[in-house]
Amino acid sequence: MYGLRKESEVKLGSPARQELPNFGGEAGSAAPKKAVAADARRMRMGQLAGHEHEALVKNVDSKMAYHVNLKMYYETKMKESICVCGSIPELGNWKEFKCHMKWTEGHIWVTEEPIVTDKYFFTYKYLALGDNRTTLIGWERGVDRIADLEVLPNLEFSEYGQLNLQGKYKGREVKNVEINDDWENFIVKFSVSHPVDESGDQLSLEGNVSFLKNISMARPTLGKDWMPIKYGKGQYPWECEVLFPNEDGSNHGQWKESSEMNKIEYSFVKKNAYTNINQKEREPKRTFQIQDPSRYRGQLGAQGTDLWSNTDKVFMVNGFVQKADGNFIGPFFFKTISNSNITIGSFPMTAQDVEMIKAAGCTAVLDIMTPSQHKQRGLENNKLEMLYRDAGLQLIKHQEVDDVDEEEYALQVFQAALVLDEIVGKGHNVYLHCAKGISRGPTLLVIYMALFLRHPQWYSHDDIAADIKDQYALSDPNM
Repeated sequence: MYGLRKESEVKLGSPARQELPNFGGEAGSAAPKKAVAADARRMRMGQLAGHEHEALVKNVDSKMAYHVNLKMYYETKMKESICVCGSIPELGNWKEFKCHMKWTEGHIWVTEEPIVTDKYFFTYKYLALGDNRTTLIGWERGVDRIADLEVLPNLEFSEYGQLNLQGKYKGREVKNVEINDDWENFIVKFSVSHPVDESGDQLSLEGNVSFLKNISMARPTLGKDWMPIKYGKGQYPWECEVLFPNEDGSNHGQWKESSEMNKIEYSFVKKNAYTNINQKEREPKRTFQIQDPSRYRGQLGAQGTDLWSNTDKVFMVNGFVQKADGNFIGPFFFKTISNSNITIGSFPMTAQDVEMIKAAGCTAVLDIMTPSQHKQRGLENNKLEMLYRDAGLQLIKHQEVDDVDEEEYALQVFQAALVLDEIVGKGHNVYLHCAKGISRGPTLLVIYMALFLRHPQWYSHDDIAADIKDQYALSDPNM
């Protein structure tokens, strides 16, 4: 059964929407990457003071002409046809059936004429028409789709052949892109890292909906640039793809806050094929929540990635949600590093966890988790700090370190190293933790041991990292 729009609006298509600002613009080219350790060393000398942020999306017209080919799988009935309507003039501005599609073998519908636009992101949706392409049978259900053309690869050739650009597009550089959709469905690609794997380990996915039960995951055969700021290049994350129904949206195709399908809970499970021992991630479960498409402002295109990294709020873009979740969250663990006053590990969640930290001799805590990570794990409203104080720990410091932006990450690591040195200088044994105890915490520890503790190999962060790794097996600093 088709989900219909309001009857009074059937002939014109979707009701009027609030228009998106004309951000246009090409995503800024990424600056050459810098090593976090090197940046932190320069900060010690004050060379990166006064770092300023750039706007995520600049409100400028694009100099690019995007040549878009939409494809959509759907088995229509006799005499039905498919049209696509959207928020740009080429798709009728949600007011007219302007962009029709033609049937091809395999029930793949493709746009009859090329779509040429200078908007790198827009919203759109498919609808079924009856005889003579004038009678609306129904819109596909669910939230409106989002196209972000900047994150799509530039195809060398277009199925429509060479374009003869006229008018405002004449002389512009052309980017050929293609989007492949499935009527009332979208794909979620889950990915997670597990850097310390034993022989026979296999990861799977479990969720709170019927189609997320025991989904097997696999690693790519070739390394890929997956969360490169955090992990570097050539990574082999565990991955799986799941087809999701796009069914629950408002009558205007917007996000439906009450929809169970728009907020999914899930977790990863590690199983060893030889021992048959299962290890589930620690509670609380991970979540992702589909956001209102009318609020999308070209974030992925501006960042030059199609990944939603370590966040529970996502948009469905180009028919996909690419959900990158960082590290597998195993049991609570920690290790005291020799010749230092520092114990490093994952985040505690219970009073029992905190008592273990205290029993290890810790008298102070440096928490470098972000507020969003506290919230994702049910630790907002100072819950974690209260656990520490109830256990009698004397000094609790929170110094946020986020590894999304590389230069900001280097600055925050250095600032946290200053705080760590201050706490140790007061005679405390410090429990240092990020969220999972794998990347950011060890990175901070390397910087601290090089710049402040004067480790015997202080001039080589690789040697320091190797020393920490020998003592703390899960250490995987992103230098």
